[in-house]
Amino acid sequence: MNLPKVDPKNAKGLLILVGGLIAIIIVAVYINKTFGGIAKMFQDLGSALGLADTPEQAAQKKAIADAKAAANNTASPWSPIYWQNAPTGARLITSAGANDFAEKIWDSVGIFTSSITDVVGVIHQLSAKSQVSFLADMFYKNYNKDLLAWLTLQYTKMGTPDPALADITTYVNNLQPY
Repeated sequence: MNLPKVDPKNAKGLLILVGGLIAIIIVAVYINKTFGGIAKMFQDLGSALGLADTPEQAAQKKAIADAKAAANNTASPWSPIYWQNAPTGARLITSAGANDFAEKIWDSVGIFTSSITDVVGVIHQLSAKSQVSFLADMFYKNYNKDLLAWLTLQYTKMGTPDPALADITTYVNNLQPY
């Protein structure tokens, strides 16, 4: 059997090429085993660098976007009209209480600091979607702002909403209607 003769000048280049290909295969296998694939590695890297959303952030953004989309519907607790369709005996809050809550939410945003925990505290005092709607109505009357849109604007930094916003929308969605 006659094997072709390899010129020593080309042998070095061939060894570097083969060694490079083997190194690439080893790195690709390592990335696949460690990160679940190259795409997943770049997704994780993007999340770590703040260039891409983590799955948790994506879920939070979706929950907020769903609530904002539904808020335009009068059947949404974020609609200032929802409470007006409440049956007799529905749980509402007083006008003074709604006014006080609206003011606390408005004051939660300051020039130098903001406190979403104040907003969470107010929302967690409500026990029915009709009460959220009445608060949204009072907030609109006092400040000429849609409550959920304003909260989203104030508590979203660099495209990422505060995680408490998703908690607020989930809490409201799980309340009894009236």
